[in-house]
Parts: sequence; C-alpha cells; structure tokens
Amino acid sequence: MAYLALYRAWRPQTFKEVIGQEHITRTLKNALKENRFSHAYLFSGPRGTGKTSAAKIFAKAVNCELGPSEEPCNQCHVCKGITEGTVLDVVEIDAASNRGVEEIRDLRENVKFAPTEARFKVYIIDEVHMLTTEAFNALLKTLEEPPKHVIFILATTEPYKLPLTIISRCQRFDFRRISTDVMIKRLDQIVKSEGFIIEEKALSYIASHSEGGMRDALSLLDQVLSFSGDKVTFEDVLRITGRAPYQVFSEVAKAVKEQNTAQVLEIVSQLLQDGMESEKILEDLLYYYRDLLLFNSAPELQEIKEKLALDPELSTIAEIYSEEELYLVIELLNKYLNEVRNINQTRIVLELAIVKVVNSLTKDKNQQFASSEVVIELKKKIRELETKIEQLTYKEVKLQNIDNKQSVSSKVISANQVSTRLRKISSGFSKEKHQRLLKMWPNILKIIKQKKVTVHAWLIDGEPVGVTDDLIVIAFNNVMHRDTTNKPANRQLIEEVIYEQTGEKYHIFNVMQKDWKDFNSEKPKSSSKEKREINNAKEDDDFVAKAIELFGEDLVVIKD
Repeated sequence: MAYLALYRAWRPQTFKEVIGQEHITRTLKNALKENRFSHAYLFSGPRGTGKTSAAKIFAKAVNCELGPSEEPCNQCHVCKGITEGTVLDVVEIDAASNRGVEEIRDLRENVKFAPTEARFKVYIIDEVHMLTTEAFNALLKTLEEPPKHVIFILATTEPYKLPLTIISRCQRFDFRRISTDVMIKRLDQIVKSEGFIIEEKALSYIASHSEGGMRDALSLLDQVLSFSGDKVTFEDVLRITGRAPYQVFSEVAKAVKEQNTAQVLEIVSQLLQDGMESEKILEDLLYYYRDLLLFNSAPELQEIKEKLALDPELSTIAEIYSEEELYLVIELLNKYLNEVRNINQTRIVLELAIVKVVNSLTKDKNQQFASSEVVIELKKKIRELETKIEQLTYKEVKLQNIDNKQSVSSKVISANQVSTRLRKISSGFSKEKHQRLLKMWPNILKIIKQKKVTVHAWLIDGEPVGVTDDLIVIAFNNVMHRDTTNKPANRQLIEEVIYEQTGEKYHIFNVMQKDWKDFNSEKPKSSSKEKREINNAKEDDDFVAKAIELFGEDLVVIKD
C-alpha cells in the first residue's frame, strides 16, 4: 500500500478524535442524539483545525446504518464508503475551483434527486468564501429551503467575506486554534504509535511553530521524521524549518542593549551563512522582542512560560529593557519587516534594521540623559526669569501711573491689533482642521523635542486654539514662552515639523491666552475716546501696520 501522509493517516474518524473543539463536537453530538440537526451548517476557523474532518464525521453520523447516532460506527457500508470517498450522496466541493454560477446551478438541479445509498445527501462546500456574488445568489434560495433529504455544510477560513444572507441561514460553529498543550499530547501519541523517539523540546517547537493548526504540525512532523530517522532532536527541527535557536536571539538582544553593533551583525551574518533568510531573521527577532514585552507586562501567560522553558535567559534579558525601549524596537523591526518583503536586496534591509535598532537605543538613552539635564536647567532659568518679569512688571506699573495716557494708549493699540488680526482670520477657522491638529499635536511636540528640546520646553506652554487654511493660532499663558517661540529660528523649526506631520504648509500666530479669551468674549472694554485714539493712530500710521504684519505685534514698540 502507498504511504499516507501523517495528516491523512491520522485524520479524525469520530468526534472523540477531534481535539481542541469540544464546544463544537458536544453540540453536534447532542443534536444527533436528539435528532435535531439542521439543514445547513457553517464551519469557520483557521486552517488545520478540523473543519472538513468534522463535516465528514457528521455526514457519516447522520447516514450511519446504525444511526443517526452521536458517533459513526465506521464499520457499516455507508461509513466506510464516506471515509473512502466512494459514496455519491456525500459530495465535497472545492469552491476555489468551482466558484461560478453555472456550478451552483448544476448543484441546484442535483439536490432535487433523492439519495441512492445514504439516508441524506450531504454537500460539503470547502472554502465557500471563494464563490462569486452571482453564485451566492443562486445558492441562496436552495440553502434557505432545501429538500428534506439534503444537508449543506459550508466551510471557510474567512467568514467575513460571506454575505450576511448566507450566514443567517446556517448554524455557525467557530473552530478555534488548538492550544499548544493539547497539540503536544496528540503529537506525542502519534510519534509513539509510529515508533519514533523525539525530544520534548522539539515537540514543543513543532506545536508552537504550527500556530494552532494540527495539519501544519503533522506535515512538519512528517518532514522531520523523514529527515532524522528513528530519533528526532531539537536541532533537526530547526534545520528543517530554517529557524535559529531561541537562545541566539537572546544573544542578539543582549548585544543590542550593550550597543555592540559589530557583535549583532556577526551573529546575523552567521545565521545568513547557515541558510536562514533575512525575512525569517527579522520575523523571529520581532517575535522575540514581543515575548520580552509580554514577559514584562504579563509574565503569568502560559505562552510565556513555554518560551521560558525553551530559554530561561528570557527573564534576565527582559529585565534590562524598559517597556519604552521594547515599544521602539518592535516598531522599527515591524517597519523593516514590511520593507524586506518588497525588495530584492534583503540583506541590506536586515543590516540597516539592526543598525537602526542599536542607534535608536543609544539615541534614546542620550536623549533621556540630555533631556533631564536640560529640563532641570531650564526650570531653574524659567523661575529666575519669571521673578525678573514680575519685578519689571511692577516697575512698568509705576511708570504707567506717572504717564498713564501714553501707557494706556500703547497697550490698547497692542491689544486692538491682536483683536483686529484675529477678526480678519476668524472667518477662515476650520473646526475639522482644528480637531485633526489637536489629535496630531502630541506627536508634533514629541518630534520637536527630538530635534531641539529647548524649543519643546517653550512650546509646551502653548495650545492650538484656531486653524485656517494656512495659519495656526497658538495661545500662551506665559509672555516669555510666547516671545521665545516667536524667534525666527524657533518658528521655522516648529513650522517645518508641522509640515512634516500634516503635509500642509502652515504659519504660526502666537497670542496670549488672555487676548484670545477677550476676543472670544466679544466684550469691548475700550472707551469711545480710546477707540477714536486707536482709529486715528491706525489711519495716521500705515508704516506701523506694515511693520506689525512683517514682524508681529509683540516685536513692534509704538512711541508717541
């Protein structure tokens, strides 16, 4: 007899043999026991989790000569015929290759005929999401009211692609990924039955590598058994899968944290020489850092305990990384993993990713140190300057009392100029653009901090309060923060970062929070005499208006 692949030889023949899907097998067995099974079922879930196997077992159970029963006997003529695929009343259709409306019309014609050997005609439509819209429409009426002797079982890995009208006509069962523990027990049973010996670590790796799909696990096990012979080692599994030992990535993570770029590149070069692909290296490294993050966040997870069994050093490595560093590394690796899939020179992208990761941690460390030093110094200077400003303000008040008319006139004009400009641009304010900018503002501040921490220290006091097509109004609580932000070099940096993040060219217009609130209140406080003085001054001095337009009202001093 020709050799059968393990996944075919060990395909479940009863509901009891379907592992990891007790919530489904129990429901189906009870329905069969009470003779309350439906005319249409939808089996959805990842590949290799038992959808088609369960469909065939159900077809045998409803047609068994001793049934319908909870389990097929697998001894009668009908059960054996369904297992071998010789019973014409159980039809398995691959929707990927029979997806058109003509095939479904043929099916509609055939369902009218009574079964010849079995009790029910069972149509198992695999990968049903591949049917065309027209084919679904043709199937709809038959699926809703099929003949009494017909049962439909639809199987799919992508249920979201099915029309709701199809889903609503079926009893839906969602198959889950098989847990690693359950899969290891099943694989161990199969290996012993086949007469082989396999290391526990190798078995665990096969189970975790298969991502919950039993068929994938059996296919990989079959391949490894052919490669290794009587005894399978962990190293054999790694060679077959083209993966590196988990411990290698511990060495990489340790070298990255130590900023030892040369050592990381040497390890990566050795992996490439051993035949591992750049994409797989990046993918495994990404998953390793993800494991570090999960260990820091939720060390009690069963998945993390399994990884600790593979490499006890995982806990030590996790302790030397902060969560912020892990976020940064994962973000970079994910970015370059997407790039390496769309380029021919994969090694260059891999090496670039490694260098970027190492440099990002170095930069982040230096920035944190520099930022803390600078912030402390800035806070000290701010306190000193605020004290001086209070003193200057007190002196200014005294001078204003001496020459009240001149001072009041100057201050009223300055406030009026702010209000005048705000009135001019207020008609162009966009609430939608303002909301969009507010969402992006934290990231804009973050980028500015990375480029120049001092500008960030001044700008953080400001709040975007209005946005037009080309202008952003920023309101400040502190005069010094507003004035420093207004310096040409600082304005240029802020506007450049805003352009990078929004894709739109904006200029910034800095005002005080008090002026902004006064403008919004629309309660003029100036007397009629003062208003006349303001209007006269404005009409008599076009040069002043031009100067304000060029340099901003805070940099222009008006003297009578």
